[in-house]
Parts: sequence; structure tokens; C-alpha cells
Amino acid sequence: MPAKLFHEQAVLDELIERLNSNEIKMSIETTVEQCAKEATMKKLMDADYQNYITETCQPRANSQITAPLEKDIAAKKAIISELEMKISKSI
Repeated sequence: MPAKLFHEQAVLDELIERLNSNEIKMSIETTVEQCAKEATMKKLMDADYQNYITETCQPRANSQITAPLEKDIAAKKAIISELEMKISKSI
């Protein structure tokens, strides 16, 4: 059981590292920039443009890029907690 726990912890560490990586930050930036081009094409005024970025572009980037990783992280944490409980009960 400890080997499985060790493996799951390693996978969790990898996911967290990936979430905080420059690759993810650049992907978010690129997604927001592409979305901002939509705002430019819609010829939004300055205040509307900023609202579009804040209310549409940033949430879109988060839902497409960070949310799946955060979901995977939460699932791994649940598995690790379950394994830790099984180990503590077996001791």
C-alpha cells in the first residue's frame, strides 16, 4: 500500500507543478489574448473591453486550462486521503 501512496503523491506533485508551470501561464495568456481579439473585432469601447476581458476572457481561459488540472488534483488528493486512511487503519 505505501508504494501506491508514494506513486499517487508523485503524480499529485507533477500535476501541481504543471499547474504552476510557465507553460500553463503562457497558455492562459494566449487564450486571453485570442479572446481579447474578439473584443477588438466587436469594437468595444474601453470600459466594455476591460469588462469583456475580466468577465469573459479570463474565466474562459481558466475553465479551459486550469479547471481540468484542478479537478485532477482534487481527485488525486481524495485518492491519497483514502489510501492514508487505509494505511492508518492497518497499523
